[in-house]
Amino acid sequence: KSRKFSTSSLYKHILHPRVTDMNMVLIWKAKIPLKVKIFLWQVDRSKIQSAVQLKSMKWQGDIHCKLCGAEEDTNHVIFDCSVACYQWTLIRDVLQWESTPCSVESFMRVSSKSKLQNFKINQKVVLVVLGAVAWSIWLARNDLVFNDNFPSSVFALTFDSVLMIQKWAVLSKERDREVL
Repeated sequence: KSRKFSTSSLYKHILHPRVTDMNMVLIWKAKIPLKVKIFLWQVDRSKIQSAVQLKSMKWQGDIHCKLCGAEEDTNHVIFDCSVACYQWTLIRDVLQWESTPCSVESFMRVSSKSKLQNFKINQKVVLVVLGAVAWSIWLARNDLVFNDNFPSSVFALTFDSVLMIQKWAVLSKERDREVL
């Protein structure tokens, strides 16, 4: 297969009965909005519209991150940029992870051992955190790139993530809402 992204390939991937990517199976079952599930699917496949991805489609803009100057690919935007690293480090400390995630794959690995006040947390609940943090990072990045506007503090980004988690909690089962 060409590994080329299209809406059709996404649709086939979702509906295919023999999906072997267990991370994506868990993400599709997560209690988060559909647009965020699709976004995480694109992140996992390095297909979000980062500067490097746009350049591969003959875009003429700069491929460097407007925040730190590094080459802007998917992992840089969501996991490696200093603002993203800060957000993931906070989550790592709160959920008692042994390391900070640097990709969707590493997120799934470290988050499987999540704890809050020494109680194990269901991975479905932690996937809400993945969606909220990644989505808030993406929205902040887009606001910087397209509007030359960035939150006045990294705490504003953390606050946005927490707000999303609270809004999306209604999608979860009642016992999971208490954790969120």
